[in-house]
Amino acid sequence: MADNIGRQEDGSGNGDLLGPGDALSAGLQRIEPGLEYLSRVVDFDKRIFGRDAWPRAVWRYELAQRGRYMAYVEANGEIAALGAIAGVPEAEVLTVGVDPRWRRRGLARRLLRELLDIALDQGAVVVFLEVRARDRGAQALYEQQGFRAVGRRPQYYHDDDALIMRWDA
Repeated sequence: MADNIGRQEDGSGNGDLLGPGDALSAGLQRIEPGLEYLSRVVDFDKRIFGRDAWPRAVWRYELAQRGRYMAYVEANGEIAALGAIAGVPEAEVLTVGVDPRWRRRGLARRLLRELLDIALDQGAVVVFLEVRARDRGAQALYEQQGFRAVGRRPQYYHDDDALIMRWDA
């Protein structure tokens, strides 16, 4: 209960609380990115995901495609949190990541909600994502937002399987 001190409900009616990340998430940007974001996105991805980061060539391909959308938050001139989504009528969350210095502030939840809003705005009827089979925290976040596990990809990551999760609009 102590972590609720100084917080207030966000007014959405779902009991969410405003916390220390809300000032950051208030500055969330929604964009249809291009190659001008390549270096920043690649640097962020490497910093957050290490060995599991996408190669620069994959990000170059993704950012050059139409119908890719990103939501991100900056702090101190750096990307603090980033999410990306693509596709209609079946959308796929390409990534959700938060810099360790900015975790536990609700940014991942805020990014995911923004990505789902983007998917709905674009006409998606279903959204898929992959998550590490051992990452119970991320799975709990996705389940709280209505995703459910529907499959598994063995050795999707260099040291772990991926759960495939689905969200229906």
